[in-house]
Amino acid sequence: VATALANNGVVSSCVSATTNDCFTNIARSMGLSLWRRPLSTTELGRFTTALNSLSSSTRAARMEFLLKAMILSPNHLFRTELGTS
Repeated sequence: VATALANNGVVSSCVSATTNDCFTNIARSMGLSLWRRPLSTTELGRFTTALNSLSSSTRAARMEFLLKAMILSPNHLFRTELGTS
């Protein structure tokens, strides 16, 4: 799955970009697809913090980390049903 996502034009353009804003944009857009809901500000902050701790890694490695973390998250694996009761 990560290989298929890496072939995505948006993901590959982020790997070659020079700013880190694209990582947040990828997390936001992939979150809608993978987690079936928008990511909260706290969740985006956690991803940003984790990616910043990997600043010595290549951008491709950081993107791989981001995608794997989102795919392996319980938020992707389980659908949360929110009710009123």
